[in-house]
Amino acid sequence: MAVPTDHLDPRIGIRDVERMTGLHRATIWRKVRGGAFPTPVYVSEKRTWLASEIRTWIGEQAERPRSARRGAANLGEHANVGAPGPQDRHRAARRTTTPPDAV
Repeated sequence: MAVPTDHLDPRIGIRDVERMTGLHRATIWRKVRGGAFPTPVYVSEKRTWLASEIRTWIGEQAERPRSARRGAANLGEHANVGAPGPQDRHRAARRTTTPPDAV
């Protein structure tokens, strides 16, 4: 007797999640850590996601207003856009130092 499979939820790997969402692997893991993305299910040593959870997440993102998806409140560690970063401090330090041959 055959077992009906229409009720089973397929499990998908990270590459399939990347293809479905259009997100980079690092972004997916950052969102998982932040609680903004479904957590994977561990099967043995392999991490997989339930396809239905990913489809639900994609649907929720489509329903959110664009401003809520891209607003500064949702940027997390990138909320200080425009603030001087480490590279700016380095450039400023290079401009204020005297070249060794000018002494």
